[in-house]
Amino acid sequence: MINLASITHINPTTRHHSAPSVTSLTPTAFLQSNPRLFLQNNLLIFGGGIADLPSTAGTHHFTLEPAPHLHGQNLEGQEIPCYFVKACSQRTPNSFKAHFLPFREGAISKMDLDDNAELFFTSPLTGCGFGFTQSNPPQVSHMDGEAFSDESMQRDSPNASIYTQSQYDNAQYYTSAQIIGVKESDGWSFISQPWIMTGMEKYQLELSKGFQELGHSSDTCK
Repeated sequence: MINLASITHINPTTRHHSAPSVTSLTPTAFLQSNPRLFLQNNLLIFGGGIADLPSTAGTHHFTLEPAPHLHGQNLEGQEIPCYFVKACSQRTPNSFKAHFLPFREGAISKMDLDDNAELFFTSPLTGCGFGFTQSNPPQVSHMDGEAFSDESMQRDSPNASIYTQSQYDNAQYYTSAQIIGVKESDGWSFISQPWIMTGMEKYQLELSKGFQELGHSSDTCK
């Protein structure tokens, strides 16, 4: 088992795309062009409700919906925008394509990533675990934290790197971690953006950088 708790912020040697000035981009284009920079300056919330996220694993279309009624902050207390990530039934001018792995109660859901999309999401982690392998293609897992202990998660996926509640939870506040996968030129990178809810409609990033690199999975699918 790779101890993801010991991983510090990795300085990636690859970039997703060369990005123009972010001021000229829509939020959707900003996320697609430079996911890491986007996560430093914006807070993502996956779905305003259960119906806003796909119920099946696979490739889906999503939109970013501004949430001006929510108050987001970085660790320094500066205001940052909040966006809901919501599924849409078909492609639109402001939508983007991504792999999605839903939560399954009492189970461990899994899927293999391919080259049909360059981003990956899973249901928000609110006690669950997330795993990824270095196989080709990489396999990702969403593990129900109430049904499986850290040890049983690792037994189920012995070759996976596991990211568990103990590595993102804040005992004082309601905590969630949003997982984002980014397909780069040499494989998939997996990123976590953990945030805490400090009050009614008030959200704060847990990390000064806005996100944590969980690791890289070599993927030769081109």
